Amino acid sequence: MNKDKNCTACHTENCEKSGGWNYRMIRTDDGDEFFFQIYEVYYDKSGKPHSWSAEPISPGGDTPVTVGEDISLMFKAITLPPFIILSDATGKKQHLSEIQVNQATGENKG
Repeated sequence: MNKDKNCTACHTENCEKSGGWNYRMIRTDDGDEFFFQIYEVYYDKSGKPHSWSAEPISPGGDTPVTVGEDISLMFKAITLPPFIILSDATGKKQHLSEIQVNQATGENKG
């Protein structure tokens, strides 16, 4: 799985890879500090994430109601375990891994 900044073909219903998408939190680590942001995450048909948005997502829509609906979908991301971005040994391929964190501190559980 690669972080695919231009993965638009697989975000259509007709694509063989498409298993849907949702908003998810991704934690980035900067030394001793953690930072959580919401991204669009895209899944293959088996439910495994295969790509995510290059940048964090801001709520938006064409009416105030659709902005509210987008915020509601983003809020659901907070109830799911966050992901972290891991790289393979070469550093060229990245994938997402779900982690369990302390909700108050953002630190890994266990």
